Amino acid sequence: KIFEKVRSFVDQRSASTAQGARSIARISACLSTLEGILKGSSSFSPFRRHAIAFSVAASLDPMILEDVISTDDLLAVESYLKDLNHFAAIEETLYHVCDCSFLYFYRDLFPAFVQSLYKSSQGSALTHTQSVLSALSDPERIISRVRHLDRSDSSGLTPSFCSYQSLVSKIIQEQYVAPICELIETDLRFAVYSKNLDSSKRNGNDRFAAGVRKLITAPPLYVCRRKIDIKAEIESYLEKTFYDLSTVSLNDCNNYTEMRSIANERFGLNLADPFLPDGSLDQGLDFIDMLRNLESFVSSYNYNMIEQNFVQRKAERGAKSLRTLSVKSVASSLKQHGLGVVSLTIDVCSKLLSRQIALLLDFLADDSIKSLLSKELRWIGNQRKEGSNVYPFSRAIEFTQEMKRVLEQSQSLENGLDWCRSVITEMGNTLTMARMVRTARRKVLSDEMPFLSPIDVSGVRGKDQGTGKSVMGEKVLPITAVEVEEHISAVLNKPDPDIVQSFTGVLKEALLEHEDSFMSGFHCMLPALCLCWMDASLQGKEMMHKKNIARGGYYTDDGFAVGLAFILSAADQRKMYDRLNWFKSIQSKYASDEEDLIERMTAEEKKKDAKIAAAKQSSWFSSSAVDAVEDSDELKNLKMMEKRIEGNRREMAMLFFSMNEATAFLRSL
Repeated sequence: KIFEKVRSFVDQRSASTAQGARSIARISACLSTLEGILKGSSSFSPFRRHAIAFSVAASLDPMILEDVISTDDLLAVESYLKDLNHFAAIEETLYHVCDCSFLYFYRDLFPAFVQSLYKSSQGSALTHTQSVLSALSDPERIISRVRHLDRSDSSGLTPSFCSYQSLVSKIIQEQYVAPICELIETDLRFAVYSKNLDSSKRNGNDRFAAGVRKLITAPPLYVCRRKIDIKAEIESYLEKTFYDLSTVSLNDCNNYTEMRSIANERFGLNLADPFLPDGSLDQGLDFIDMLRNLESFVSSYNYNMIEQNFVQRKAERGAKSLRTLSVKSVASSLKQHGLGVVSLTIDVCSKLLSRQIALLLDFLADDSIKSLLSKELRWIGNQRKEGSNVYPFSRAIEFTQEMKRVLEQSQSLENGLDWCRSVITEMGNTLTMARMVRTARRKVLSDEMPFLSPIDVSGVRGKDQGTGKSVMGEKVLPITAVEVEEHISAVLNKPDPDIVQSFTGVLKEALLEHEDSFMSGFHCMLPALCLCWMDASLQGKEMMHKKNIARGGYYTDDGFAVGLAFILSAADQRKMYDRLNWFKSIQSKYASDEEDLIERMTAEEKKKDAKIAAAKQSSWFSSSAVDAVEDSDELKNLKMMEKRIEGNRREMAMLFFSMNEATAFLRSL
């Protein structure tokens, strides 16, 4: 408005007179320039500001000052120019005013800054995280001016700035990102392990998820030329944590899979699947570690002949599953440690077997046991003279009770039949360990067969027509298919020398060292051992169904059958045991008990039917009368006895079948 007066005055003077035409033209040009600058762009660079100031100074002619512009107008123009300079340099001014480079000297306060930033961002709708991180990035301005340190060729940054950058990133990671990750992990675990929650707790969790989701979906943060993506950092943390914990305990894979699904649903996190198996890997137990403490292994593991693996008798403290050792696991260990472990295993098994046989022979060398076995052996001889070739079940019960009574009275024998049964079981486990190693060795060799180079055997051997001896020369006879088949059959049918040479003489050497043992009467004690094993096996299987297992519960124990088969075969008592016809006696005993039980149950069922018929006649509602008649106590006891007899028969049948199967691979002994 001030210069509009000047413009109208200049136009009037140019129209009325020709005096001062040069000054008028100069003032008119400056006014045109000033109008063009002021009515142009809204940004005012230093060049444009200087042009405005020059145009204003050139327009203030002395003859105009007297008539048009007053002193107040000049002061106003000066004030406007100053304000224009201030507004034009507002960015530079703010740059210098908001410079937080001084924070470099207060690096010890950075953790407190970031921690308070994390706490304030949880309950606030607006976050100032990026502004604070930008303030922490300002020390770059003074660090970059350091001249006495060389810059890196790749990034162009000084070592001091790189160290400061690492410091700030570490603080943000520990004080801002890590608490968010731990908070989300805790919420996911709480959601999986406590599914039965009331509505108030679920609503609180929903509000928490909404607050944390705001932090996750926020734009990436930038500090010290680095980009920090909160969502990517949380996903990386959870993936690493879930994978590490899944490898430690594979039973929790399902829980972590559910956590990944909940994280995607509640927080929008896309976690990668680690593709870990839900069960154990092929190599569970390390064979070398097990071999170092083989005696503890055979006493704490049971052998399963059907699956050919060892199953842990009792789980370790805190474990959720039983550990197993299979042929595949042993084969994996042999591939890792080499086949030289096989000979070492046979040697260790032989030494352990000799100690176990020595313990058994010491047990049989006791005078009370020798007396009892000799008495039983004479009774069996008398029964055979009378024509009875079946060892009765009642005699086995009497022998068991008498042996328990003798063992209780003896001071040298405190453990009794259970101890003897456990020693025989450990012997069987030792033998089956050697068998498993042999099978694993053959598996390793069979797996390596496809990698062998083919050999042409068409012209390897020939026979001289005159002497019939094998010669090497140009004229040879090819090997026929029959000869190749015979050679392969001889190799396959050749007994494994590892077990034959290691175990055939162990028992004989032990018998020579313990001449006072009554090993010839061992078969007389076998029925009592079978009954003892049956009771222990049934008790172990019943404990498997209980929640709180007071004693060791197990579902398989075929090592006892293998141990019995080995002793009978190595001590040449198989025929004497077969003459007892113990299995036939067991079958006839349970068959007679079952027939008697069926007769008693039939009589009780008739009594129950009579009660039902009487109840129907005395009541209008026949269905309710039938429901009102319950089984008598005698009938309930008979049904329980039927289940017990069936369980005993099944256990004894499995024992005899296992003994026959064990005899098949111990016949070479």
